[in-house]
Amino acid sequence: MNELEQKLDSREVAEMVGKEHKNIIRDIRGYVSELGELKIEPTDFFTESTYTTA
Repeated sequence: MNELEQKLDSREVAEMVGKEHKNIIRDIRGYVSELGELKIEPTDFFTESTYTTA
């Protein structure tokens, strides 16, 4: 069975929910902390990456 993998960029999420990107990043960091406390691997939900603008 093939699993379809879908990823959303945090900038896309910010636009979708009408929040500033910096606030989405803050929220994600909070989620990662909470998941760690629950012994759930954050990488199951979030993948950190970087980008450079022109």
